[in-house]
Amino acid sequence: MDIISSIYGIPVDSDYYEKAQHQAEEVNQVLDKNPQLKALVSELEAQYRQSPLSGSQNLQPPLSPEIENFLTDMEKRFREGPLQGE
Repeated sequence: MDIISSIYGIPVDSDYYEKAQHQAEEVNQVLDKNPQLKALVSELEAQYRQSPLSGSQNLQPPLSPEIENFLTDMEKRFREGPLQGE
């Protein structure tokens, strides 16, 4: 995130990352103390990685046919170049 921030000038909230790191450490401590819970979390993570929700698929709803047609037409016009007389 720091690299993207420096390239694009996007501000980064370091408190957010510190809080996330602290939460991850707390979770890991709890999991280390409870092997059954750790096994359950590992199983859930494995199931998630195999599910369509794991990020390997597009989670956005499909566009309406009208929007699809419009975008296809615009792409076609863009690829053909400017119209004569414009």
